Amino acid sequence: YYNSFVVPKRDFVQTVTAGYSQADVRVTPKLQMRFGLRWERTENALTEWSPRLREEVVAAGFPVNTSGRATTFPGVEYQYQSKPRVTRNSKYDNWFPSFSGKYYILRNLELQAGYTKAIGRPPIDNLTGLWNVIEDANGVTQRVDAPNPSLLPEHVKKYDARLAYYFGGRTPGQLSVAVSQADIANLRETFDYTAEEFGVSDPELADYVFRSTRNSEASRRLRNLEFAYQQTLGFLPERLRGTSVNVAYTRSYQSARRNGLAPHRVTSRLGYAYRRFNGSVGMVWLDDRPDGIYGRFRPEQTQFDLSLTWKLTSQVSLYTQGRNITNQPVKWMESPPGVPEGESPALRQYQEYGANWVFGIRGTF
Repeated sequence: YYNSFVVPKRDFVQTVTAGYSQADVRVTPKLQMRFGLRWERTENALTEWSPRLREEVVAAGFPVNTSGRATTFPGVEYQYQSKPRVTRNSKYDNWFPSFSGKYYILRNLELQAGYTKAIGRPPIDNLTGLWNVIEDANGVTQRVDAPNPSLLPEHVKKYDARLAYYFGGRTPGQLSVAVSQADIANLRETFDYTAEEFGVSDPELADYVFRSTRNSEASRRLRNLEFAYQQTLGFLPERLRGTSVNVAYTRSYQSARRNGLAPHRVTSRLGYAYRRFNGSVGMVWLDDRPDGIYGRFRPEQTQFDLSLTWKLTSQVSLYTQGRNITNQPVKWMESPPGVPEGESPALRQYQEYGANWVFGIRGTF
């Protein structure tokens, strides 16, 4: 027998109809306000295969495995492709109000604040795909792993504020502090439905469990605090006036553990430009961050990048770009069971990609 598998054939059509209105108001010479409202209607049409049950496949003379899946190519074709494909439809409307304001405390000191609402549409794989029927010969296991075409988007409300001081004259730049908060609701989670709850009326599937994705009542809150400084050092002697610096520190908080979220992050860049030359060295430092189930994480990492450009003419330049120029490896760590994440870790995976260099010539016409 062949170890046969089938990749789902899907036709996915998503139509988004939208309208937007905006009003800009200058309340005083120092205060500006912007109001916006956007409406969206999302319509999905999802066409996918409708597979046959185990007993149908066996009755047709095709062997199956313990999960009820055909084990030969002809059997797979009969199980998944012999019935007409079905089209499932879903539709939802969303309103997105927004507000932003800007107030000039001083000529070079500015306060900004705003509110926006957004959505995160479900991935295609959660909306449409193969209905995987899992069943054994004695009927103990009867489950259908299925996508959910009625899945709604995640809802995001974001609040932010930023205070910035701008440097002028020969030393342009800015010093700023920013705070933001994002509240995320309608999160996606795996859930087991009955056939009736999932909207399946086929009597042959009445006793099956339908495992799919749904929108949960849980919510999540993400907060960020960032300090940033950037400036061109025009007060230096002539040959050094093209020096620029950029430093930012970000502190992130999450109400629940989130893979890839580093609680501390530092980025910086030192640049220099003089006549035909332009170059910079950048650095990114990331703190320990979760990666997978509890106990697994990626340790702190520092990476340096390099960019150099030499202008041959007003239209042609030579350039070099280097990523991870110090050849820092990528590591995945894991703490033992029952131990707080990050303590007594052992190396779980190690990868070393080396530095990545690009050399080229660029023309502008």
